[in-house]
Amino acid sequence: HQKLEGRRLQQPLEASLEVEGGTTLQNIVSHCFELMEAHPALHALGSASHAREGLRALCNIPLHGPLKLMLTAARVLQKQTFDSHLAAMIVSAGLASRVGLDDHDTDLLILSALICDIGEMYVSPRHPGQPLRPTEWKQFAMHPLLGRAFLKAFTHFPAALADSVLHHHERLDGSGYPSGLAAADVSPLGQLTAVANVASVIIMRGEYAQLSAHVSALCERLVLALTLVPGEFPPAAVSCIVEALANSGNDGGVTATGNYEQRVLPTLKQLRSARLLAEALVNSAPARRLAAVAEFALSALRGLDKSLRATGIYDFAQLAVLESDPARMGKTCLMLDEVNWRLHDLARLVYLRTAQGGDADELARVADLLAALNAPR
Repeated sequence: HQKLEGRRLQQPLEASLEVEGGTTLQNIVSHCFELMEAHPALHALGSASHAREGLRALCNIPLHGPLKLMLTAARVLQKQTFDSHLAAMIVSAGLASRVGLDDHDTDLLILSALICDIGEMYVSPRHPGQPLRPTEWKQFAMHPLLGRAFLKAFTHFPAALADSVLHHHERLDGSGYPSGLAAADVSPLGQLTAVANVASVIIMRGEYAQLSAHVSALCERLVLALTLVPGEFPPAAVSCIVEALANSGNDGGVTATGNYEQRVLPTLKQLRSARLLAEALVNSAPARRLAAVAEFALSALRGLDKSLRATGIYDFAQLAVLESDPARMGKTCLMLDEVNWRLHDLARLVYLRTAQGGDADELARVADLLAALNAPR
């Protein structure tokens, strides 16, 4: 991290170029309002008068030349990601209104939602959106550091905005990246940007966007992502999201049918296998640093297992009842989707924490755990 932030060019390309007719905050805000009308969940989260005022106020902020250049490039090269950040701006405006931020911090929070992934442009401007191999993701996970470095080098925004960009993938329980910060070490704006970022991904990207026709199902998926593991996100912000979405759909939510065991058992077996491997690694790791990585993985796996048990998903004595209830099966499938995603994400984090300061031997020792977490489904 220190080497990355210490690098400086005498004549950076970003400061030497200008973009004519590029992206402005005025047209960005205009597109935010269009998105809000097109997506019921975004409308529920950002349609309050104070939230709309917060978005409009952003039009008065001038964009520094290099930032305008990067946003224009992002809009062309990473449209899906760019639209996701417009959604995050809407969510941030709603959060700022509901948690009572003043005008200054509201501006910074909405800006943070827009530019928090600007560092991705330095990693892969044309990132295809497909799952990355661990070695690729190790580089990709540096984008918060790159984003903060960009803001410090090319803008005059307050330090609080740069800190928010740096922290938008950190989690209050220490399970985030790039630094694994926890609680008070994560900036207040970074905590809120993390919530907005997760919400926007669920609403706008990939398989989740297919739920947009079923507003209740989409809202269920979003609330599940924010609440499955207690302690990841600030409770007040999560409550704001849950309350805003509570009555945003009446389509009955997602439903599913089929064999319950066939749907559930593969994930439960994968979770158990990974947990046993993490326990073995805790007990056999030759170095304290590697043992700490294994303990981190084990804690995350136990948390997922606890959350699953609380739903009654292990109660196979009720198979006939569950299989005859499409709504309960639907909720179970949403839960399994979230758990499967988290197992994949945990594999990336385990690799990242092992590779940071580790060697080939330590990476070899976590190979079985990584394979279990990334098991094909």
